[in-house]
Amino acid sequence: MPSICFVTTLPLTFTAFVEPFANHLQSNGWEVTLVCAWDKDFSAQLNSTIRYVPIPLSRGCSCLGTLMSIIRLGVFFRQQRFDIVQYSTPNAAFCAALAARLAGQPVRVYAQWGLRYTGFSGIPRIIFKMLEKLTCRCSSVIRPDSMENLEFALGEGLYSAQKAKVIGHGSSRGVDLTKFDIQKKQQWRQECRQRLHISQSEIVAGFVGSLRRDKGTTELLRAWQQLTQEKSGIRLLLVGDLRFSSSIDKVAWQWAESCGSITFVGHTTDVPPYLAAMDVFVFPSYREGMPSSVLEAQAMGLPVIGSDIPGIREIVCADQTGILVPVQDTSALVHAMSKLLADPALRQRLGNCACDSARNRFEQKALMRLLLDDRNELALLGREHRNIQDRDS
Repeated sequence: MPSICFVTTLPLTFTAFVEPFANHLQSNGWEVTLVCAWDKDFSAQLNSTIRYVPIPLSRGCSCLGTLMSIIRLGVFFRQQRFDIVQYSTPNAAFCAALAARLAGQPVRVYAQWGLRYTGFSGIPRIIFKMLEKLTCRCSSVIRPDSMENLEFALGEGLYSAQKAKVIGHGSSRGVDLTKFDIQKKQQWRQECRQRLHISQSEIVAGFVGSLRRDKGTTELLRAWQQLTQEKSGIRLLLVGDLRFSSSIDKVAWQWAESCGSITFVGHTTDVPPYLAAMDVFVFPSYREGMPSSVLEAQAMGLPVIGSDIPGIREIVCADQTGILVPVQDTSALVHAMSKLLADPALRQRLGNCACDSARNRFEQKALMRLLLDDRNELALLGREHRNIQDRDS
């Protein structure tokens, strides 16, 4: 059996981005291992055929913690013979890339889903770019999830073109059209709005994702504050993790907590009903790979207002499936939201085109087949490398 080890910092990352592909590999004869922090509830619901190895990985900027994570992973990789080691998020990728390289793992796949350092400036940007470059250098293969991010990384000199390619049209997991079923939209819309005490006549703008600064939440709240002074009968629906809300501008956050036209949902794994309750999807993030939440919103027939950045630009076609706005531009965000909230015909036209785009380009089953073909090829390379090593030894 070909074998793969996925490395993530938190179980949440695996559930959100990796699990559909891991299950697809397992069902096609692969031996799948997951390394991440221990979580009892996660362990109970994880596919029992996936081997779960709890190794805590450092989060944040702790040098000692990072060193310990690299040592733990290195010892583990020395004891194992995986055909592929795959990693994605910044801290997990840095630790796993170095550990797997030092342990002699032949195929080290960096699933590059966005570039963290682009959200910094000055000295922090220089440092985090160096760390990104080192992660790429220690990886044998790079798999960016968007063509624009690939082109940006090549322009930045992070790696060579021979080392990387985008699979299909991009995305880490595509869209599960059986889960995000637009045929159920009206039913979900009525039920969700009734449960949240939102009138069926209200125009709802929404966001799905972690509520934190680099997702553009500060600009979104400031824009909403202006809109509520100009319009009535509108509501903002915020669906996502609140753990990092302290990074958001405190004045904007305090206003939002007391605002009667904002509904906070918190983290949920049942996203489709909340998307069905929305009329417009807003995603003013500072940096992205190819955001799944935007694809899922499009699959549910929502027009999208998104930042004019790599990743989002490849999903949102300006004036066809949504509206693009400059990063951190509250005024442009206000104008775009005001335009869509006031024009139901425009929302319908853009939403229909968005749905067609998501279904035709990013359907999950089609993407899984392409990813499987790619990893099968890489596994063969890994086996060949192992055979050469065994002969030489």
